[in-house]
Amino acid sequence: MNVDISGFTIERTLGEGAMGRVYLATQKEPHRRVALKVLTHRGDALVQRFQREAESLAMLEHENIARVYSSGQTNNGGGIPWLAMEYVDGPNLRDYVLAFKNQTGKGWLNTALEIVADIAQGIHFAHTRGVIHRDLKPANILVAKDGVPKILDFGVAHLIGDSEFTAMTRAGEILGTIPYMSWEQLIGDNHRVDSRSDVYSLGVIAYELLCDELPHPGLERTTILGAIERLSRDLPANLRSKNSEIPKDVETIVMKALERDPARRYQSASEFAADIHRYLDQRPIEARPPSPGYLIGLFARRHKALSSALAFSAVALIAASAVSAYFAVSEFKARAEAERRADEFNSVNQFLENMLSAADPEVAQGENFTVRELLDEATLALKKSDDSTPAGVGAAIRQTLGKTYTHLAVHQPAQKLLNDARELIKNSEDWP
Repeated sequence: MNVDISGFTIERTLGEGAMGRVYLATQKEPHRRVALKVLTHRGDALVQRFQREAESLAMLEHENIARVYSSGQTNNGGGIPWLAMEYVDGPNLRDYVLAFKNQTGKGWLNTALEIVADIAQGIHFAHTRGVIHRDLKPANILVAKDGVPKILDFGVAHLIGDSEFTAMTRAGEILGTIPYMSWEQLIGDNHRVDSRSDVYSLGVIAYELLCDELPHPGLERTTILGAIERLSRDLPANLRSKNSEIPKDVETIVMKALERDPARRYQSASEFAADIHRYLDQRPIEARPPSPGYLIGLFARRHKALSSALAFSAVALIAASAVSAYFAVSEFKARAEAERRADEFNSVNQFLENMLSAADPEVAQGENFTVRELLDEATLALKKSDDSTPAGVGAAIRQTLGKTYTHLAVHQPAQKLLNDARELIKNSEDWP
């Protein structure tokens, strides 16, 4: 159907989505090029959502959000709703960062982070106006020629406190794009979808830009039920396992935004942007890597069928993990010191994870392990890795294993490990 809208001359089609088709058009007064979005499918719910998008955008005057100029209905076709928006002449976010990376080499990382922080600030502005986007993804963000990102497509946005919208959105209705959706969006819990849901989507975007891969690869080809099953059992791989050039602080920031539990994410998009700026300014970030106790707790929740003896071992390890406080870094310490301590902290975490994973039924292939056998195996593995293990890490692990042996009343290996830990501490220049 030919679109007839007074005051606009349509030049060509820019794209088409679930709700409408977008045209490049010229507005006569004032004379300017615009992106003209026209509803292509009829129905009361779609018309209401289209009108909501116009209302949402009308409240959002921010440099990182595409502006809405005007709206109305076509002269033909029974009066089809349309929306005239700011035309952004540039690629989508993913294509822009990829091209920039290929052109500039090493300098791309900070530029990508600056853009993500700008987007987060734009989304925070929307949140302060009561608008939650709910469909953030690189395809909905264009980068203008001056490098300024512009957020588009508020078609499924939620207006906080809008009872009419809540009634229009049925309980359990899924709105968004699966790979970028938070857990609460996937399960259709619309009452729990808030600004932290957009924070999760920002984390997915950052992850994808930095390692050219989604946190959960393949979700774009699965169903809602498949995505729920996947996220209920799998954690996203750490960012540095996909791209070793990513600094640890950046990994920590992105992984915090990707927490499944909204309470563990950044509580606002502004907090997320602020930590990115702290990194870029070479200041200590607010986020911290998960503690050994938290990792062990996750393991226990995912494998409830483990023996009570292993559960006791987990409790002992959590208690013993107080030694990891040694690796905590105060904000006034130098950045180089913080990164070195973080390396040691993560090494202890990884060793404990590997130790516990030996009892995972999927790994053990039906073989039962006693706690003593697990500790013996861990001690042997530690001895074999001594040449490549930093003294501080080796001392911390020995203290943890020694205290666990003590809890089991196995005193001889416990005393040996604790003595070795003290000796390493005494001879290590790294130990404060």
